[in-house]
Amino acid sequence: MLHPVIAALRKTRHPVSQPVSEVQRLLESAADRQKGSTASRILALLVAHPDFGNGQHRWTYGDIALWRTGWFAGNPEIRMKEKLPSFERTQTATMEQLDEIFETGALTTLMGAFGGDYQGLLNWWRRLLLTDVRSRVQFPADVTAAWGRAR
Repeated sequence: MLHPVIAALRKTRHPVSQPVSEVQRLLESAADRQKGSTASRILALLVAHPDFGNGQHRWTYGDIALWRTGWFAGNPEIRMKEKLPSFERTQTATMEQLDEIFETGALTTLMGAFGGDYQGLLNWWRRLLLTDVRSRVQFPADVTAAWGRAR
């Protein structure tokens, strides 16, 4: 009975979720939980943006690892010089360290997207995703773009 209501809410980009059963939670692998949800990846990307609001801070290595790892398959606009250094995940990444991590072109496009509003940064990130990941990211990213981090 709720399917039409949920479809209408999603169409208007209102956040809606379906409760996950305890059995489904238990079946999720530990590796999947450590990779992070789509929402946590989006928050990790946007947390450093000045428009983020309360809780805004510079990226940590954990933040970068969460929004950067696994969903880009060598896209030159986000290419790293090497894997993320094995710094403490809570350590803040300085601009000099970002320059050491990302290739020049990748850092330039990242900083260009970062210089606009948070929606521009989010759209930059979504554009670079692998095609098979985009459908999973679409709804949470649309909600974030429409409502900000309030939801």
